[in-house]
Amino acid sequence: MENILLFVHILFAAIWLGGAATSAILLNSAKNLEPGQAKTIIQNIINLAKFVFLPMSVLVYITGTGLISVAGYSFGEPWISAAFAGVIISIILGAVFHPRAGRKAMAAATSDNAQTLTGALKTWLLIAYIDLTIITAVLALMVYKPGT
Repeated sequence: MENILLFVHILFAAIWLGGAATSAILLNSAKNLEPGQAKTIIQNIINLAKFVFLPMSVLVYITGTGLISVAGYSFGEPWISAAFAGVIISIILGAVFHPRAGRKAMAAATSDNAQTLTGALKTWLLIAYIDLTIITAVLALMVYKPGT
């Protein structure tokens, strides 16, 4: 059971990290497009966040909780606490800040305002980079398990 749960946990984490990296790459490429061209990319990122990125972070949290119990780890271990904090922060970013930034970017693209769109995409990209850094740090904690 432990190996199956570990595999599923790692699979969800890989999809989560891949979704975050893909979002950042697409956002970066959208900065160089005209508003009308950027709309499709923005909508794809919004869908990716809603249907892949956010659900995977929640599933990583759930399977991680199960894995701790099955594998005999303790919730009090510092690396586990730090990893859970990172996942929770990423979930908050995915549930609150990414959608808000996406709506602003879509509104700017729809209004055909290139300057506003560039600003909105830069803000969203900053959020994406922060999130990607957090996810990478969580992954590092899970691999290296510092202090054990």
